Amino acid sequence: MRKSADLDVTQRIRLTVGGDEEIREAVEEYSTYIQDETLCIQCSIAETRPDSLQEVDLNGHSCWIIMEALEKSDREGVDKPESV
Repeated sequence: MRKSADLDVTQRIRLTVGGDEEIREAVEEYSTYIQDETLCIQCSIAETRPDSLQEVDLNGHSCWIIMEALEKSDREGVDKPESV
């Protein structure tokens, strides 16, 4: 996803994830791991999918992901990632 979004591998991001109940539970349970592995400072769950987003398959579950690049000014004062 980073490559298709033309993001540097070291750039901090914000993630919003949506999907069925199992997807939401997994994001809640593993949010710290997700944040560490993706350089995400905030990982949140959304209930509804914007019409402009295409759903993707994640281990047999339909989900969608919004990845927002953060500018340096967005990251100032952020010491640790925020959990769900």
